[in-house]
This record gives sequence, structure tokens and C-alpha cells, in this order.
Amino acid sequence: RLGCRVLGLLPTLDEVRAANRLNEWSHCVSGVKFQAGEPTAMPFHDRVFTHVWWLVASPEDWRGEGMHEAFRVLRRGGDFAIQARLGEEKEIEELPRRIEEAGFAELSVLQLRVKAVPQSRRTAGDRLEALLADRPDLFRLWQAGIEPSVGIWARVMARRPS
Repeated sequence: RLGCRVLGLLPTLDEVRAANRLNEWSHCVSGVKFQAGEPTAMPFHDRVFTHVWWLVASPEDWRGEGMHEAFRVLRRGGDFAIQARLGEEKEIEELPRRIEEAGFAELSVLQLRVKAVPQSRRTAGDRLEALLADRPDLFRLWQAGIEPSVGIWARVMARRPS
């Protein structure tokens, strides 16, 4: 249905199991799989992906080797997107700088202030909780992985030069 394959990278085997089971159970998306790994040491060959989307990046990871790893696994001309919750407002300048230092170009930066959990997120969460009511094993795994969404966020799009 996506016209591509999607490989999600999660830090623990429990999260991988939960994500794969939720995806299979929901019948939402075929071609999506998850595996264990860290963004600072991705278990992939060089230049294998056309896109790298980093949905929730911690400052420890994007300040460390995470940006260089994303650059390494991305093909020339490939697109990179990162969404990071920022601890401090000054990080909005540091994040794009580190992306450029890793070798990316053509940056587009958006800063967001999320003061309350969006209604769409609350509605989706409520619906998923109702669906998982009879699956306490999946519900616990889903609850454990919820990321706080209130705060200062940055979304950056970039490209690996050809």
C-alpha cells in the first residue's frame, strides 16, 4: 500500500516485538517491519536507504553519532527528516548546525511549541486504547512507549548531496 518498504529501528527487543505485533494485529500497513538497533550505531550497510526519517530524536543521539550514522546509511541525493523534542530553546540553532556538520544540505527548519496534547493525538490514543482493551500485553507495551508531546519541538528536512 505504501509503494515502498519501511524499516523501523527501535532500541529494545520488547519495543520491536510490540511494534511488529501492533502492526500485524491492526492490519494497517504491509511492508513495515521493525528491528532492534541504536541510531548512533545503525546495523546497516552504507548508502542503502533513499529516505531516513527520525521521528523522535533525543539530544544525546543527535549530539552524538546519530547524524553521521543517518548520513552514512542514506544514498546520495536521499532525503533526511528529523523531529526532536528540545530541552532548551537554544537547541533550535544547534540541531541544524549538527545536521550540516554531518554533511547534509538544503535544510528546512520548523520550530513548534506544543502547549497541550493535540486533540487528534488524544482521539487516536483513546481509540487505540479501546481496541487494545482485550489485549493487555499489547496495551502495556504501547503505554510504555508513549513519548511526551508537550514542549518545544524542531522538525528539520535536509538532503544528502548527490
